[in-house]
Amino acid sequence: MVKGRNSLTPKLFKKTIHLIILSAILCSQSNLLCKEKLNQKKQDSKDFQLHKINDDYSFSFEKPKFWDFITLTPTTFKTFYKESVSPEGLKGLAWITAWTALTYYYDRELLNGAQLIGRKAGLGNDDHTRSMIKVGKLNIFRGPTDIGSSMYFIGDGWTHMAITFSYILYGSFKNNYRAMSTGSNLLHGIFFSTLLNQFLKRTTGRESPYRASNKRGKWRFFPNQNKYNKDISKYDAFPSGHLATSTVTLTVLLENYPEHRYWLLPVGTGLLTLLSYQMMNNGVHWASDYPLALGMGYLIGKISANYGKKVIKTRGKNQGFWDNIEVKPIFSKGGTMGLYLNKTF
Repeated sequence: MVKGRNSLTPKLFKKTIHLIILSAILCSQSNLLCKEKLNQKKQDSKDFQLHKINDDYSFSFEKPKFWDFITLTPTTFKTFYKESVSPEGLKGLAWITAWTALTYYYDRELLNGAQLIGRKAGLGNDDHTRSMIKVGKLNIFRGPTDIGSSMYFIGDGWTHMAITFSYILYGSFKNNYRAMSTGSNLLHGIFFSTLLNQFLKRTTGRESPYRASNKRGKWRFFPNQNKYNKDISKYDAFPSGHLATSTVTLTVLLENYPEHRYWLLPVGTGLLTLLSYQMMNNGVHWASDYPLALGMGYLIGKISANYGKKVIKTRGKNQGFWDNIEVKPIFSKGGTMGLYLNKTF
């Protein structure tokens, strides 16, 4: 019995050695696979895409996170305040104040003129959007029914949400970080703009023109919020939320797609002009509700468009010594000839 056991020992020993070697190989391979997966996750977390704008620079876009439109809000508040009190921001605020004061002085005349044009053009002075989707007594969607209401619908939240989610869905389907980032920027900008606008509306309490109880609409600063919610148009004229949101949308698109500025800027500006006019024509806003809305929308759009994006300058990189050298002949008054040499670094 003992002899039999001893005769099996070399075989068992060999098998044991083989199992140990095989286990070591498998463990090492599994460790390599785990490391590769971890490295891949690290790369994915720092993943970005480059989009060339022109010969001078490119944009680097990171993949946005879904909740960025909410989680970035504190940062945007800080940046918005910092930009507003900077020398450039204070200069802009001075222009907005002056523009608001001037239009406020002529508010009634501007409103009457806009509505006169509307009547002569056959637009009328009433809002002809109507409820198209309702849940009980709650209006989910109000859509346009004519030219005037279509002009007003330019600034509607549904319009900007449609643009926003078009970019998000397209970017997700095509794995295009620029489109996804643009959609995320728009969502955040609209969200932040809505918060700021609601705060100002619920603080200033200005009457809309069609509810005005005096020449330029009564202001009820710090109104009772229950009364505000029950009779919104009596308090929510200043500033224009429609115009602020539209300006955010245009600014983000211009910032993220500067190569399309040649048509985005005139088309976008034209649409904002139509919207601004129609909101006066149908008695929803005064002209003096616009300057602050435009300024806020522009700054919020600029801030929002910076998230997840870096500017990569390309001009001057990978250039040899003989690049950017300018050589031309020169002639002095005395008849002497020579060469002018200029090298740009």
